[in-house]
Parts: sequence; structure tokens; C-alpha cells
Amino acid sequence: MGAWLRRGFILLMLAGIAALAFVIARHATPGQPMSLSVFVDGGSDALRTVDRLGKTVTRMSVSEERRLGDQIARQVEEGYGGAEGADLAAAERQRYVQEVTDLLVHKGGLRRPDISYVAKLLQSEVINAYSLPGGHVYVTSGMLALVESDAELAAIIGHEIAHVDLGHCIERIQYEEVARRLGGKPVATLVAIGAYFFSIGYADNEEADADRQGIIYAEKVGYHPQAGQLVFARLRDQLGEHTVRRHNIAGELEDMVAGALEDYFSTHPPSSVRIDNYDRVFREQRFNLEVTPYYVGRRNRAELRPWPRHEYADEFVTGRIYPRP
Repeated sequence: MGAWLRRGFILLMLAGIAALAFVIARHATPGQPMSLSVFVDGGSDALRTVDRLGKTVTRMSVSEERRLGDQIARQVEEGYGGAEGADLAAAERQRYVQEVTDLLVHKGGLRRPDISYVAKLLQSEVINAYSLPGGHVYVTSGMLALVESDAELAAIIGHEIAHVDLGHCIERIQYEEVARRLGGKPVATLVAIGAYFFSIGYADNEEADADRQGIIYAEKVGYHPQAGQLVFARLRDQLGEHTVRRHNIAGELEDMVAGALEDYFSTHPPSSVRIDNYDRVFREQRFNLEVTPYYVGRRNRAELRPWPRHEYADEFVTGRIYPRP
């Protein structure tokens, strides 16, 4: 597509958004004079409407998403020096992470069952977890060291699976893919954009949605749905008095542990927000935490032997494991 044709297409889209904004504004304020603030409000609604429509119209096939995700994954893994090494201990940790992922995928009731998920352990002391288009899920060795049970790891992985299952991963770059098809950015640029988005985290509403869906996956499997609250409370306690806001990290922390925690909060909301999100999901889904026995799996985590292949009767817990004050 030539440059003039592309510009004409963009101008046509802008004109359409402006017209839609006018219609929305007039409909929202019938009988009132049109003002700049009313038009701006209408424009915001129009952009959201166009965005939803655009994401539906430009949605990529699973095979296309997977191909793109594979390319982004290679770039991301190179940035970490590759996945964790191939020695026996590393292979055991890698297998453990993949088996917990498989359990969530097969029994969690995912919305996109045609996605194949591959989980990898990245050798890094930073505490983090990530996901990419097409079913790539990453957990750092720092995060694996932080979690103390199967259920806690499932809470972390479930959140990342949800970003893929809900389409968050691919929606961030599918407009760029359409631009490439129309003669715009090359594939290499698209991959770089995907890797950049991987590093900065998701919008707050997407993080809340991923928390919600991840909790539902874990509960359907039979993991204790409060396990994630334990992880985030531990993160909050280790962070101490430091206040970290996403995408706006101020100052240098004094030690490696705090730095690793800061890396996590640079791509995820603060722990207090996550803990509150959990409570809202419990009420919404009507989980009976006081009566239903759920699996925790502290021994499983210590032995790297995931449930239910290795089940211990004393790991079933009835009641809350993270009591709120």
C-alpha cells in the first residue's frame, strides 16, 4: 500500500471516530448545547467503541498468534540468556513448572482450549512471571524460590495464562500486525514491539481481569483460592516501607532482594490491590472457603512433585489460609 493510500485510510478512520464521537455526545446529552467537554467525553466513548470493534475485526488466528509469539519468545529468552540450564536439578524444576501449568490448562476451564501452553523457567534472581502471545508462560527462578506451595505457584501461573486466554497478549500488538500487512512495519519491528510490551506490564483493568480468571482456574482445579493472597502478602512484607508504582519506579533500592521485588512491581499492581481483588472474586464467585476442602501442596513444592500426581492427605485444608484482619 502506498504512502498516500495509507494516509488516506488513517484520515478516514479519524473522521469516522469524530463522527461517532459527535453521535455519542448528542445521544448522551439530548437537548443540551454541544460543548468541548461533552465532545471529548463522547470521543472517549467512541475510541473505546472503535477499539473493541477493531480488536474483533483484526483478531489473528491461533496459528498466526503462535508464530508471532514464538518470535517474540526467542528475543525475550535471549535477553535472559536463555531458559534455565539443562542439568538434572534445572530439568526437575522446569518439569515441575510445566506440570502445574498443564493442570491449570486441562482442568481450569479455559476459554481458548486450542492454545498450547509452554511454560519455561528463566534463570534470574528477579521475582517475576510473564506471558506472551500463543501460550508462552515464564516464571523466573526468583519467583519459584518465593512460592511455598503448589497452590501459590498455580496462582502466579494462572494469572499469566489468563493474559493469553483473555487475549490481552495478542490484542496489544494485533493493530501493528494489520499495519504490517498493509505495507507498514516489518516483522522485526513487530517482534520488538511485542518484546517491549512484555517488559512494561498490562493496564490495571487487564491485571484485575487476569487475577479474577486465574483465581477461577485454580479453584476449578481444586487448589486453595487464597494461595495467591499469601504470595502477595509475602511480597508486601519483604518490600517493607518501599512504595513502588508500576512504570514509575523512583530511587535505587539498597539490596538485591528489594531490587528483585521492584522488578515484579514494575510489571504488576501492588500487593494490596491484588489481595483486595481476590476478596472481590471470592464474593462474586461465592466460594465457600469455610467448608470446601482445597489443596495447598507445601510438601509438593518442597519436593518438586506436583499434585495430583503426588497427593498428600494432610495438604487438603478446610477454612481460610489467609485470614483478613
